[in-house]
Amino acid sequence: MVLVAGALGVGTAQLRRGLDENSSGWLRLGFVLSGVSLLLAMLMVLGLGLRLIQPKWALPMPQIWAIHGSLNAFGFGLCALLS
Repeated sequence: MVLVAGALGVGTAQLRRGLDENSSGWLRLGFVLSGVSLLLAMLMVLGLGLRLIQPKWALPMPQIWAIHGSLNAFGFGLCALLS
């Protein structure tokens, strides 16, 4: 829960940076994609962490591995590094 809360803060900060009108279009797009990817990946993992309380929120593990890993590696990591 602490990791998810921290990542949500980072994702929100990246979205705010991406919505800054003083930056170039590609830089803004990279930060927005990075922030949205991190937020989606962390919400997915939050559902997995709370699966004992609310089983409907969790995806099966193979889907978590594929989607969460891709969002973090390409969406969050690559877009943030390029930005």
